[in-house]
Amino acid sequence: MNEIVSISPLDESEFGRIKVSSRDEIRLAVKKARNAFTEWSAKPIEERVSLLLELKQLIKKRSKKIARVIHFEMGKPEWSALAEVQSVIESIDFHCNNDPQYLKPVTLSRTKKEQHVQLFEPLGVIGVITPWNFPFAIPFDGVLPSLVSGSTVVLKPSEQTPFVGLEVKKIFDELEDKGLPSNVFNFVVGGKDEGKFLVKQDIDMVSFVGSRKAGIEIMRDSAPKLHRLILELGGKDPAIVCEDADIEKTAHGVVHGAMRNCGQVCCSIERVYVVREVYDEFIALAEKETRAIKFGAGKNAYIGPLIGEFQRKIVKEHLRDAIKKGARVLVGGRSPKRKGFWFEPTLVVNVNHKMKLMKEETFGPLLPVMKVKSIDEAVRLANDSIYGLTASIWTEDREKGKRIARRLFAGTVTVNRRGGVKEGCPWGGAKQSGIGRQMGLDSVRSYTEIKHLWIK
Repeated sequence: MNEIVSISPLDESEFGRIKVSSRDEIRLAVKKARNAFTEWSAKPIEERVSLLLELKQLIKKRSKKIARVIHFEMGKPEWSALAEVQSVIESIDFHCNNDPQYLKPVTLSRTKKEQHVQLFEPLGVIGVITPWNFPFAIPFDGVLPSLVSGSTVVLKPSEQTPFVGLEVKKIFDELEDKGLPSNVFNFVVGGKDEGKFLVKQDIDMVSFVGSRKAGIEIMRDSAPKLHRLILELGGKDPAIVCEDADIEKTAHGVVHGAMRNCGQVCCSIERVYVVREVYDEFIALAEKETRAIKFGAGKNAYIGPLIGEFQRKIVKEHLRDAIKKGARVLVGGRSPKRKGFWFEPTLVVNVNHKMKLMKEETFGPLLPVMKVKSIDEAVRLANDSIYGLTASIWTEDREKGKRIARRLFAGTVTVNRRGGVKEGCPWGGAKQSGIGRQMGLDSVRSYTEIKHLWIK
């Protein structure tokens, strides 16, 4: 593969072509990052932060352009693309304002005879490999803590959205004009093969967001060099609707939590368990909410298309499998006959755990709802998954919600809202949803070498 042809999911038109990085170019990018590490890691953290804060103005200046590239190359509505760009500005603020404090040496013990100190030192070269669903925001989740902590970066964005990745590169090119040393940030282009090759190079850590299957391959390829890993590998996130939930608010929250970004969010609600006492009321309101979801390319659309035909095939396969095994479609279930990778918001009932759409990650606008006899049954089924990224509980009794939350195996559990990311809080999964955490205190320290200093 010498070049990537980027196809817009809106209408299947060619968005652009970009040259794939050769193996020599990938090796050189890593070598440049390694050489730049000495200078960058030696700078005081205050100086590194001061430079990175300049990113905010560079992004604000280009925000509308970036949002349009996201819109055309990834497919999400422009308002959603702008929100994604804005989230990066918030991330810069968080990391630059908080990470220096988190990286200060910690005195573990001190006596007249000796002192023990925990240090957080720059790690080296970080390979950051990112997906297409939030193609501008997610790269910064790996890049920012790497650079603040004194490491250098080689970024490889998804082959589905290389031009959004190029927007990230342009911003760092401009930052070099403001004083960022050359080759602290490096950029390569490619698909799976290029990603695998990058992982096998002289790097110290891989920060990856993507599929479970790809995460397993990264672990395998990292094994000979024992790379540090942060892997965020998606989920099959459950929602539990209790008998005392505010059903109107719950139906709205669950449906929008399932459909946002056309279901292409690792923490989308992908299965719902509703206790029988409120099942009928919930279904009636969820049907109304699903029918009200506007999808399209216009300003009033809530969601756009799927990223590509490969993703639409998964959605169709999961739906066909469910119908074959007895499920019933209440809303949607079809692909409009027009250019683009569109699929209707879809509500499905009469589902069970023999169906793919209740066990495998769908990553599309399907919402399967299952009636359960009790909260105990709901908890058992919610935990019946290899994944554990987020889960949500819907109840008016907060103490009850907290008790149920302790029984669920997930990295984030929410009460009366969909799962999601909150700056300053750890983000990552339990079970096979990943290893390590992005964001929060655990994030930036995970991008460092922890050293014990023992002074007599």
